[in-house]
Amino acid sequence: MCQQPGLSVGDRRVVAVAALIARNQSIDMAAQFACALDNGVTAAELSEIITHLAFYAGWPTVFSALPVFKDVFATQPR
Repeated sequence: MCQQPGLSVGDRRVVAVAALIARNQSIDMAAQFACALDNGVTAAELSEIITHLAFYAGWPTVFSALPVFKDVFATQPR
């Protein structure tokens, strides 16, 4: 991953997650959701990102992300 000073690792993960959801690229979502959680992005933040994107990327696009997020969140240690 690119290590430029402008964004934190967590912020980079947020951008990556948002881009994958908006582009409906569910194949890479699980890995990016897990990395985001590992890099300090909370499940509540990811949930809010998904909800917020529904208004910009469309509800059908977001619905494809929900099962992936649920699976990743269920397997993460708490």
